[in-house]
Amino acid sequence: IVAMSESYKKIELISKAFALKNQQKYQEAIETMKSALEINVNTHENAEIHSQIGELYIIINDLDSALNEFQKALSIDGTHKYSIQKCFDIYYKKEQYQKALYLAQKICENYKNSISYLNYFKVLYKLGKKQDIIEIFNSLDEDIKLEPNILYLISLADEEKKEQILNKIVEIDDSFKPANLDLARIAFKKGDWNKLIQCCINLDDSISDVAYFLGMIEARNKNYNKAIEYLISAIKKDNNKNDYYYDLAKIYIDTTHYTEALECLNHSIKYSLINNTKENLSEKYFLSGWILYKNSEYQNALLNLNLVEKNSKFYTNAKIIIQTINLQNENLPKAKDILENMYKSHSDNSILLDALAIAYKNLKMPNKAIEIYSQALILHPESIFYRLELIDLYI
Repeated sequence: IVAMSESYKKIELISKAFALKNQQKYQEAIETMKSALEINVNTHENAEIHSQIGELYIIINDLDSALNEFQKALSIDGTHKYSIQKCFDIYYKKEQYQKALYLAQKICENYKNSISYLNYFKVLYKLGKKQDIIEIFNSLDEDIKLEPNILYLISLADEEKKEQILNKIVEIDDSFKPANLDLARIAFKKGDWNKLIQCCINLDDSISDVAYFLGMIEARNKNYNKAIEYLISAIKKDNNKNDYYYDLAKIYIDTTHYTEALECLNHSIKYSLINNTKENLSEKYFLSGWILYKNSEYQNALLNLNLVEKNSKFYTNAKIIIQTINLQNENLPKAKDILENMYKSHSDNSILLDALAIAYKNLKMPNKAIEIYSQALILHPESIFYRLELIDLYI
């Protein structure tokens, strides 16, 4: 009778603890569960109670206390699956990967399923044991080998077959976002726009990279307003992890929004300097200098243009503008003569055409300026700027 009474009391305390948990009164629930532990009617049941206390500690983000409870559960029942899994999760989260590895191996010994091997591969990947992952994967049953989450980890471990494995994943499940995202990144680098579009269909623009890709797709289709909208969204989501300002600046230039373009270029240059990445830095300086030159801010233009490196493909154009600015300040007719000589061998150089057209405009030679802008429009038929300049000259 006493045992039955104690057992009933223990059940009541556990029920009360669950009610408190549902009310989000987690600390009170923990104390109530601990009170139930003090009633030793069936000590084997205490493994489950310790695990429930551990779960409550996880909710309040006290991982050390949670780990302690799960270990107590395992001291009572060494095969308590839930406690083993939670110990693994905590060790993994705390980056104690060797301890997590031991538990992952133990789980796989007893439970040979996709979830067990997924945990195993996750910790092996963190420990840099990519070859081990591949070898273990090759020994698995075929049904586990076709599990998308397992395959995705294999794609991370096997760089040579990465794209092939990712394509296999989307064949199995075309909505699998990590695979679609990685394939989108690969397609973008390759310039495979059809593949990129196909991947983005299965993604949403809440991911910064996806918003960026959608923006670049819209820009390629000359839907500039939509492209700008997507890229601004990507920048907000990304928090300066990527240099999206650079491409946004080029879209603003294409649509003659030079003030906005210059602001974006300034952000992009700061990104390059902070992250010590020289890629495209000369182009950024050049484009900034070119815009400032067009705005007649010659001193600031020179500061940027002089930072273009000699090995850059923009160096020649930078020198054209620098020379134009310097000569324009001293002798505009002489500048025109030099630019005309350059035009004989560089008639397809847009920067030279711009500079020469401006020289003609300033020298009140509208017919010559029309001739040059017409040549520029043939080279860049999509340019709004050249059309506007021609309209102005004709008027």
